[in-house]
Amino acid sequence: MAGHLSWQGMSMLVQAVAQFGVTAVLARLLSPEDFGVIAAANIAITFMQVIAEGGVGSAIVQRSDLTPAFISAAMTVALMVGT
Repeated sequence: MAGHLSWQGMSMLVQAVAQFGVTAVLARLLSPEDFGVIAAANIAITFMQVIAEGGVGSAIVQRSDLTPAFISAAMTVALMVGT
């Protein structure tokens, strides 16, 4: 468990550093108006990623007794959120 958490933490750290770097480069290359549009789009994309990764996959993996009804409901929710 601790090994998994350290890998996940390292992944999040690398992602945050990369995102910071990309933001810094874009801030230097784009005009303030263009950078504002990119920043607003980035916020929307990040918000949608959080919603899309709402834990449906984790619920399927961690559940010990999978019934066809549960799988069908989980897939329906995943499709609805993904759409």
